[in-house]
Amino acid sequence: MKKLVLLGLTASLLGGCTLVDIVDDGKITHRKLTGEWQCTASYPEHNTKTVSRLKLISDGSLVNNSSIIEPIDKPFFVYDLSSTGTWKFDEQTHKLTYTLTTNSVQRNHTEDALDAMEKDSRYKPYEENLFKKYSKRINKQNTINFTITSLTRDPKNGQYTLVLEQKTAQKSYTSSCVR
Repeated sequence: MKKLVLLGLTASLLGGCTLVDIVDDGKITHRKLTGEWQCTASYPEHNTKTVSRLKLISDGSLVNNSSIIEPIDKPFFVYDLSSTGTWKFDEQTHKLTYTLTTNSVQRNHTEDALDAMEKDSRYKPYEENLFKKYSKRINKQNTINFTITSLTRDPKNGQYTLVLEQKTAQKSYTSSCVR
């Protein structure tokens, strides 16, 4: 019997499954979410995109370093936000909740944006308003609720893809994350 179990585990491991996949039985679990993710989301009505480097730590804490990019199709103004906080996951409802506090906001604009602001005075007030808007988040706690719509693993390269849905009163947004 021990040989059969060992043979089954060996075949599964060689077939691309990990022990975690076997133990978790293909379910979305806290353990599978723990780790470092790169997430992207678009907000068309604001003409912005976010790219986040998110670290979900097993003790429930998180570190998030995000870039807010405007406009979506041609990055021009870029703001880097550094946040820390906590996360929790409900395995029954697939609800993922972050509670974040932004620690810093920094400008990281493209060379084109810097040149344009230097040559055309109309860009400067617009950029200053954006910076103020994002800086208002510093030292303020923000809770974000997501529903995980899928977590898949590519058997060829082992890469996980996580798809999150965020609903507001008026809209629904999708974030795609890879690890």
